[in-house]
Amino acid sequence: MKESLTMNSSSPTLESNSTIAGNREMIDEARAVCRSASRGDLEPRIHAIPSDPAFADLALSINALLDTTDAFVREAGASLQAAADQRFYRKVVTRGMPGSFKRGSDIINQASNQLSRQEEILSTARQERLEICDELNRMVEESAQRIERVVKNIDEIMNGARVLALNATIEAARAGEAGRGFSVVASEVKKMSDHIAESMGGITIELQNFRAESQRVLDQIAAK
Repeated sequence: MKESLTMNSSSPTLESNSTIAGNREMIDEARAVCRSASRGDLEPRIHAIPSDPAFADLALSINALLDTTDAFVREAGASLQAAADQRFYRKVVTRGMPGSFKRGSDIINQASNQLSRQEEILSTARQERLEICDELNRMVEESAQRIERVVKNIDEIMNGARVLALNATIEAARAGEAGRGFSVVASEVKKMSDHIAESMGGITIELQNFRAESQRVLDQIAAK
């Protein structure tokens, strides 16, 4: 009687050990697969599917979890890379994504849509900025050309005044004492003409510098 009790009390343990031993291959493979997944490798799967229903369900459940996780990681990665390349049309495919995986996919897709809208706004702003820079550049160039024309006209007038002053000086010298006063006036006119011509030369240089600096600033603005 005592021997019978001993056998009965140990039989569940013997049965459990026998079950584990019969599914040892699957258990070892499951451990290896889980270790690989914990290191970021989602490729391995359990291939030794046992005949025991409980262990078979465990193996298939692990494989299903890895399938879903791998699909989510791949889709999320592809969508995020596409967004980085400004291809916002590439969304995470949510078909077949359960629970938290689908919620995460929806969040990524919403973020991609928002980035797309922001990129459109930035693109419009960049285009407007380029148009403004082109308009400012045109205005600067037109103003510079008008100033150059004025400077050129003044320079031509001063050249004419210098010629007249030179002729007046020659005529005053011929007139002798009677032309002395006129000679002084002609000399002053020549000095004034030379001074104005020198000032016009400075204006031309400043105008060139202004053009170059304006172009540099506008190029910097357009490049941002």
